[in-house]
Amino acid sequence: MGEVLHSGGRMSRFRYLRRYALVVVTRGEGHYEDELGRERSLAAGDWILVFPEIGHVYRPD
Repeated sequence: MGEVLHSGGRMSRFRYLRRYALVVVTRGEGHYEDELGRERSLAAGDWILVFPEIGHVYRPD
């Protein structure tokens, strides 16, 4: 388990993981998108399940 604080900006490429990841937004707002074309706005209390080997990016707004 980890926590990312005060992250800004946008990743230039999709990230690929070998395992599932559960991402929980604990405060603020953000955005998720993946290589399959899914895009979601995120807010505190939201969570996303990231599947292995699917390129994705999430970031704060």
